[in-house]
Amino acid sequence: MSEAKSWTGNVYQVLDGDSIRVKNGKNRVEVRLYGIDAPEYNQPYGIAAKKYVKASILGKKVTVTPMDKDRYGRTVAWVQNDEESVNAGLVRNGYAWVYGKYCVDKVNCNNLKKLERKARRAGKGLWQSKESIPPWQWKRR
Repeated sequence: MSEAKSWTGNVYQVLDGDSIRVKNGKNRVEVRLYGIDAPEYNQPYGIAAKKYVKASILGKKVTVTPMDKDRYGRTVAWVQNDEESVNAGLVRNGYAWVYGKYCVDKVNCNNLKKLERKARRAGKGLWQSKESIPPWQWKRR
């Protein structure tokens, strides 16, 4: 993660398990969490993922490290609170999948994959079910 690109702001809205809005000075920025995909609202653990993000960062100062822009114009980024990357926390607690197609930051994505394997083995969150369907497949149903 490049420190030169990072900026800080306050999270004023959590849209879902992997999208937030951050106020940076006078700017309001919609941020999609990099490298992960949280369950959809109507999918098991979708609400739990959103609650986790709210409890972790809503109303708090975060560091945003942009990685890309998505097709909707959102900033795709790593988001860090005082404790850890929110992206990693979601995966560690079984509230998100590593989104392999878009997670190309080798070191950090490898760390996310390790966290996902641990969450799977421990049966955390969405890994309590052997039939969890990733959101990118769920949307096609």
